[in-house]
Amino acid sequence: MDSSHLFLEHTCELGEGIFYDGPTASLFWVDIDGQMVYRYSFATSQTSTWHLPGKVGTIAPYPPDSLLVSLDKEIGYLNLSDGEYTKLIELETALHANRFNDGKCDPQGNFWFGSMHLPERLPTGHLYCLDRKGMVRKQLSDITVSNGLTWDQRKNKFYFIDSPTRSIVSFDYHDGATSLHNRQTVIKVPSQMGFPDGMTIDENGLLYIALWGGYGVGIWDPENGQLVDKIPVDAPLVTSCAFGDKDQKGLYISTARKGLGQDVLAKYPLSGSIFYARCETKGMPAFPYLRDASIPIGHSPTYVNG
Repeated sequence: MDSSHLFLEHTCELGEGIFYDGPTASLFWVDIDGQMVYRYSFATSQTSTWHLPGKVGTIAPYPPDSLLVSLDKEIGYLNLSDGEYTKLIELETALHANRFNDGKCDPQGNFWFGSMHLPERLPTGHLYCLDRKGMVRKQLSDITVSNGLTWDQRKNKFYFIDSPTRSIVSFDYHDGATSLHNRQTVIKVPSQMGFPDGMTIDENGLLYIALWGGYGVGIWDPENGQLVDKIPVDAPLVTSCAFGDKDQKGLYISTARKGLGQDVLAKYPLSGSIFYARCETKGMPAFPYLRDASIPIGHSPTYVNG
C-alpha cells in the first residue's frame, strides 16, 4: 500500500485516540501528556483545543455536543459548547501507578475503556465497560497496557490489545451484550515491527494496527494471523488510526514524539503530527455513547463489580 502523507503538522507529545465524527465532519484526537483535546473542522479548516485537568486517555462522541472522556482515573464528559468538564465516576483510586488509556464505544453505544500500569511493567490494569444505563463493569484483568480495541459485527468478535504482549486477542461478542467469552490469540506482532497500539477494522474484517516503534500501520488478517500489508508513516511512534471521510475510506493516523532523542526528531521532525492514507476498503466509523433516555446526562455511573 502507498505511504501515508502529512495531514496536520503538530507536536503532540503523545497523540492518541483519533476518530472522525461524521455528523459534524470533524476529526478529534488527544495529546495524553499535554492534557489536550483537539478538533479539526473540515467545514472551516480550523482546529479547536481544550485543556483538561489531567491526562486524557481517550475520548468518544457523546451527543448532542459533548465528548465522553477517560481522564487519569476517572470518567467524565467535556461540553464542547462551553468547554466545561464534568467528572462522573472515579475508579482504581488505590492503584496509584495506574491511569486510564485507550477506549471507544461499541456499535451498540456502550463505552469500553482500559487502564494501564504507568511504568508499563506490572499487570495491574483492567478493561471496563460503561453501559447505556450507567453501569460500569470490569471485563478483563491482569493487563499491563490496555490499548487498541475494535469489533467485527459480522463475525461477532471483539479484538483487544495489551501492548507489551505484542498480541491481539479475540473474544466472542454479541450485539447488546457487555460481557466477553472464548479468548483466543489471533495475531502476534513481530518484535521488529514494534508494539501494537491503537486499532481499527475495515469492512472485510482486516485489522489496522498502529505500531509504536514500527513506523506505520500494519494490516493483519485475524483469520490466519498473517500480515497483509503495511502503511508506512514518516514517524517512528504511531499510536492510533481511524477511518473517516464521507466514504469511510480515509485513514487518519496519530503519532507521538515522547522520549525521542534530538537525533531522531531531526530525522523525523513530523513526529507528533496527524497523517492520512486513502484505502480501497471502507472502515468502521466512530460510534457514540448512547446513554439511555431515562438517565440524566450528568448522572454518576454505578460500579457494580465491587
